[in-house]
Amino acid sequence: MPNIRGNIKPNTDKALTPTAYALNAIILTNHKGEQADIQNLVTDFSITESLYTAAMIVKLNIKDSANFIEEYQLIGQETIQIKMGRHDYTNPEWTNVDLTFYVTEYPIFARGEQANTQAYAIVGVSKQAYVSQFKRLSRAVNDTISKEISRILSKDLFADNVKYIEPTIGRFNGVLPLMNPLNSAYWLLRRAYDQTSRPFFLYESMIGGIRMESLTSLIDEDKNPNYRTYRDAKLFHSTPGSAEYFKESIERILDISSDFKLSKVLPTIGNGAYASNNVFMDLSTKSITQQPFSYNSLNVKSTTLNKNSVLSNTFGVPYEQASDIRNLSKTYDAFVEYMPINSLAYSSDGSAKSYHDLMVDRLGIYNSITETFDTITHELVVAGDFSMRPGRKITLEIPKAIDLRYFDSKAMKGNFDDYFDRTVSGKYLVAAVIHQFDAEYHCRLRIKRDSFTYDVNKS
Repeated sequence: MPNIRGNIKPNTDKALTPTAYALNAIILTNHKGEQADIQNLVTDFSITESLYTAAMIVKLNIKDSANFIEEYQLIGQETIQIKMGRHDYTNPEWTNVDLTFYVTEYPIFARGEQANTQAYAIVGVSKQAYVSQFKRLSRAVNDTISKEISRILSKDLFADNVKYIEPTIGRFNGVLPLMNPLNSAYWLLRRAYDQTSRPFFLYESMIGGIRMESLTSLIDEDKNPNYRTYRDAKLFHSTPGSAEYFKESIERILDISSDFKLSKVLPTIGNGAYASNNVFMDLSTKSITQQPFSYNSLNVKSTTLNKNSVLSNTFGVPYEQASDIRNLSKTYDAFVEYMPINSLAYSSDGSAKSYHDLMVDRLGIYNSITETFDTITHELVVAGDFSMRPGRKITLEIPKAIDLRYFDSKAMKGNFDDYFDRTVSGKYLVAAVIHQFDAEYHCRLRIKRDSFTYDVNKS
């Protein structure tokens, strides 16, 4: 790869800028066990992490003028080990990354106009995702969901980098449907919740390993404090090569694009974002229970990122009659879900819960939290950071779209007393990270939030 040690201080491994990194090896092992360091063939590569996926994905782009694909008999049964790291101003220790991926496909192959040269891409996944495709799992379960998922990862998928599994609430009794182990874990994850009925996420990252955490923990200020504040700034105020310059650079937003899903009308209001009617049909007692849910029943001050509701108290829609103006939190027919349960299937008092029984008293909250989680999303490009991962909490500071020379906070609607646009600035959770490596190292982040930084009913 070109310039893989650019911006590294001579005779050291110390990074002068956050886009620097030291690539030590990219070792490909073929089906015979033969190894080759292919970093000189790789033009660039990326590693993708997601809050919704318990595995990482690597993609390498190859420029081959040594007939490597034939000489090493690349047949889709290879592994790739990537060794890299750096020593930067924000971390006194050397950050070491040593990852192994199993090749899943060669999605692109081309011969260009340049003689004796071919180009192709290699895609690979973490071990647990690869192993999972060769196995099927079905067994009885009588345990908490967190313990069963931990058992699947360690016993069935042989994952050796499980770092943290947060305990879930409730005990599941039932049988896992016949499917591969990783899909079984995802199937169980859909019924995982904590004491506030918030969902769980199962994900993997380069530094953090495999983790399973609730949305409550990710929002909590003590368990998951703000990792970094990113600023949309144009000028530097420090000397290049200094610690201050490194800090300024790593906090700089290089590019941003946004997706405002503010209204939630099409299609997500139809998935229970603001109101729903959840109907449970109990086969044991031959009874039907309706559980209406309203977004306004949530305690947004303590359970959301920015502590403010996304619903106005004054906006409404005609409902049963033209004169019947309903707030969106009372449009219960916008989403009606029917769920069969069997409360006495495993115990005479209903204490043992089957798969659907776990969602009684929680389904409306669960659906609303899931749907409003992406009220505002951004995609950012920032300087590289090995410790950036899904689940991190970050803050954005985006200036108002106004000439600050004429800024008068008292004249601004809402009377905001700072220079930042409160609609797009504020706290976010990192949902996905693409670590991109070529001549420089950048991170492409997808970030989400579930609430506003200001009270729409007071401003």
